Amino acid sequence: TSTPKGVMVSHGNIMANLFQIYTHFGCTPDDHTIIWLPPYHDMGLIGGILTPAYSGFRSTFMPPVYFLQRPFRWLKAISERGGTISGGPNFAYEYAVKKVRPEQLAQLDLSGWRTAFSGAEPINGHTLKEFAAYFAPCGFSADNYYPCYGLAEGTLMITGHALRGEPLIETFDAAALEKNMAVPRTEGNEAEMRMLVGSGTTGPEMEVRIVDPDTLRACSDGTIGEVWVKGDNIALGYWNRAEQSKETFDAHIAGTGEGPFMRTGDLGFFHKGELFVTGRIKDLIIIDGSNHYPQDIEWSITDCHPAIKPHGAAAFAAETGSGEKLVVIAEIDRRVLRDMPEVTTSDVAKTIRSAVSNFHDLRIHDLVLTNRRIPKTTSGKIQHHQCKQEYLDGLFSEDMNS
Repeated sequence: TSTPKGVMVSHGNIMANLFQIYTHFGCTPDDHTIIWLPPYHDMGLIGGILTPAYSGFRSTFMPPVYFLQRPFRWLKAISERGGTISGGPNFAYEYAVKKVRPEQLAQLDLSGWRTAFSGAEPINGHTLKEFAAYFAPCGFSADNYYPCYGLAEGTLMITGHALRGEPLIETFDAAALEKNMAVPRTEGNEAEMRMLVGSGTTGPEMEVRIVDPDTLRACSDGTIGEVWVKGDNIALGYWNRAEQSKETFDAHIAGTGEGPFMRTGDLGFFHKGELFVTGRIKDLIIIDGSNHYPQDIEWSITDCHPAIKPHGAAAFAAETGSGEKLVVIAEIDRRVLRDMPEVTTSDVAKTIRSAVSNFHDLRIHDLVLTNRRIPKTTSGKIQHHQCKQEYLDGLFSEDMNS
């Protein structure tokens, strides 16, 4: 989600990660993957092209715009072509729930879709539950979900959910998460708890550790820290960036000297044997000494009003004369507003402010409702740094500020 860097991936890295994916997915020659992610994205290239070639099964490719225009086409392809492996970022499942009409469900048979992977961005437990419930009449089962975590510096996949069995979805104390502690909590109101999804485990060929990003010491159980990774799939470094490569790919744990590890820049913790990823270090919003993950705020915003586009909110902190304050950019779907003449943009703004206040105990310093597309990566992740820069450069100045 930062400025693009060339990652040097060797043949050995690719072969190691393909074996890991083949093993974790339980691939067979009878599988058939349906992929709409672009081949210039690591999940589209490694997952959609090289994994089928390595494993010896078929793959059907779909242009990304074909999916974005009508997500029903993705599910229809799985149904008609007998797709067994398919998936994408969290927003793909959210988008399908919102755009596939109830009368279209009768045209879908998703009973053969045994591996529905979800990765490339934080996974929302509410999205997984809604998708499973909505498409249950089509034969889809939550047992087929495959939450996973990875990044280009690890070729593609780092951890993945066990085959079969519902994903590990747990709730944690929101106040404790703000203090970098993962404390399970099952009772309380929605504002007091955060739902997180486990991203699975690694095989014996890889090691994942949780490390304090400041002291570089290993974190104790239940403490949120940076995810460090070691294995044959870890890339060689960044192209023509020797200093940055050493900082990222040659990290050692203080006190023990263990390493070298690759620093992912992601925050997370282990719970019940699975890795839970909470967010990016550089994207973390720190206000009045408490940590807030932008994805949590963004999910609250996109869920609060139908006029806000799916995956259409960006939250970040901006420096003011009295410290860092919260700024929110929200994409407005004008078509929805046209169908709701009684609703104004001021009403939408009030709803957003109320949701952020109620669920996160935060006050929005500046709220911008926009028709412009929020900057995103090729896999649909919000580019928070770019959003912030465009906001500071005044590129949203013509939109309605609230």
